Amino acid sequence: MRRAALLLAAVALGLAGCPIPQPLPDYPAGTVPPPRILMDEQLADGAVTLVPANCTTLAPYVLSARVVDANTIESIEARWFVNYDFRDLALSDIRQSSVIPPNADSTNLTRIVPQFLFDPYRYPPPYGTPALTGPPYRVPGVLRVVELVVSNGFDPANANTVAPGANRSPAAAFETQYYRWVFLTSSDVSCP
Repeated sequence: MRRAALLLAAVALGLAGCPIPQPLPDYPAGTVPPPRILMDEQLADGAVTLVPANCTTLAPYVLSARVVDANTIESIEARWFVNYDFRDLALSDIRQSSVIPPNADSTNLTRIVPQFLFDPYRYPPPYGTPALTGPPYRVPGVLRVVELVVSNGFDPANANTVAPGANRSPAAAFETQYYRWVFLTSSDVSCP
């Protein structure tokens, strides 16, 4: 009897170390899941980064990211936008685009997105807000949203058009992922 109890205890301990199967995202057949942006590595200044207003010089903000993609044999395209709005060709314009080649090491799922140097004074306020004279746009209260959009395939038919998703729609059977940085010019922040 004692042997049976010890054997049962050993089996129970062995099963305790057995991993429980985890649910995986369920993608429709024929769909290519997008690269995933590692969001926990982004700016830790809070939801909004305050930019000092009316400075004579201001160093650009260096924005970067890493992505994880289980598909190690395909390239990833990264596109940067500032104050994106499809209703205005100037605002749906790709500010920087990079093709990130496949990893030479197929066991390494992480890739680095090339940096985007964001100069907030260079970009006007978002679509539909009062126009300002400039550049530079240094006055307080100007909101700017920088977006990084990544995919293994963008739709070339929706490039440089005035249509929803212009320059950022995925190709058929592909998906995108994006991350946003929000900047607000403020007189409460001192110039460097």
